[in-house]
Amino acid sequence: MAIRKIVISIIIVFIIIGLVKVANASELVEKFNADSFQKLDVDEKIAFVQKVLDYREAMLQNFEYKINMKALNVKPSGEETGTLIDESWNIKRKANKLFFDIGRYNTKNNLMNFKATWNGSVGKSLWYDPDGSVIYDAVINNTEDNNFTNRSYNYILGLRIPDTQENLTLPEWFKDANEQGKFIDINIIRENDKELIACDIIHGYKSYQWFLDVGRDYMPVRAEILYKKDKNYNSSTFVVSEAIEADGFWVPTKVIHTSGTSVVEEVTRHTYVVSKFTRNTVKDEDLIINYPVGTKISDRTENVLYQVLPDGEKEIIRFYDPNELGITSIEELRKKLEAIVEKAKEPQPVLLNKSLPELTEFGIDLLSKDTNNKTILICFFDIEQRPSRNCIQELNKKAQELKEKDIEIIAINTLKIEREYLDEWLNEYNINFPVGMISDREEETRINWGVKALPWLILTDKENIVQAEGFGVTELDSKLSELDNN
Repeated sequence: MAIRKIVISIIIVFIIIGLVKVANASELVEKFNADSFQKLDVDEKIAFVQKVLDYREAMLQNFEYKINMKALNVKPSGEETGTLIDESWNIKRKANKLFFDIGRYNTKNNLMNFKATWNGSVGKSLWYDPDGSVIYDAVINNTEDNNFTNRSYNYILGLRIPDTQENLTLPEWFKDANEQGKFIDINIIRENDKELIACDIIHGYKSYQWFLDVGRDYMPVRAEILYKKDKNYNSSTFVVSEAIEADGFWVPTKVIHTSGTSVVEEVTRHTYVVSKFTRNTVKDEDLIINYPVGTKISDRTENVLYQVLPDGEKEIIRFYDPNELGITSIEELRKKLEAIVEKAKEPQPVLLNKSLPELTEFGIDLLSKDTNNKTILICFFDIEQRPSRNCIQELNKKAQELKEKDIEIIAINTLKIEREYLDEWLNEYNINFPVGMISDREEETRINWGVKALPWLILTDKENIVQAEGFGVTELDSKLSELDNN
């Protein structure tokens, strides 16, 4: 028994050391032996897969790709019922620095460009007209833009795994799954004359399958994700149908992502086609956003909104209330006092005792029967913030009870993300009320609606006149009692 253990240990050391030193796919195949791999115990297989994923991550530290994505609804018969999205974008990476650039249409069907960067600690973004004549808005904060995580091609590439809030790469996610004690099973299978390492990872009602192509630099060629609770489920399948060697290293160039839920029979199919993929060509200067004169920047790292002037000067427009973050220094206290002074100078954009504005800008088009003689409860939230997610889930628990009292719940996500990502989260948690989203001009919209913190609740009476705003979900019952007593 001891001799067998020694032999197996020698085999895995040989495989892993050989893997690190090899330079091309043919040598990788030569160093791998399926029979020897199958004899390893679970921990040794996990260690080997971790090394493989770390290897791919090391080879993808510097790259650029251009891609087109089309999203279609597909009936069970296979009939395509219409194009939902048709867009192209560009992503660059150099170590922990990322750059994203896309052209897309806003809610008014105007073509706009969006850029985002992340340097590991600070994120920057910019919306603008393609010709640069009109600057819409820009944001600086300490969170990574969701576009890096929400792009399904990045999932199969291993750049970002949207399963967590930490924006993990595939090897980081795999390591985290192992450290958390999730069930992991690893085996060798053959498909289309190719040896694949099949990794099954199960945690609660979530299961994941990854398939790594041994002969093509252990490239992930398929991933299957299933969220299932009772009779409800949400599934996603990613399949690589085409791939190339970019500078001697295999990467996917065509990926089909199919997603479905237990709610509807139709599935959504996203097709990603890469037109360009290069490695080791990205420079630091390729990852910078230059803000043109006139750009209004919401700097959430400094709690200030300002406009870019000629010669790099800044014109302060207003300070934000740093109450959400707490006061931990004299500098923050100074900012708080300055914010109070600024707020005293300008009218407060609140809705109290006013008619509820239209909701169509958020993609919510309620019929008059949905709102006539009914109380409306609106929740502005940020899907990336835990307090916001908790608020939505608490409201969902009360949804049926409130509906019986003629109270309609409507939620508005304030974060610029893909609708697909939002819908997946809503389906996972079975959210049973309409949810819209801000598609552009986030800061302006929040100001117009008087949203000063998130989550932000707004309550109307049955004539749709706002009676309360800015209260917590724990105060909802008392606010409703006040309405009944008026």
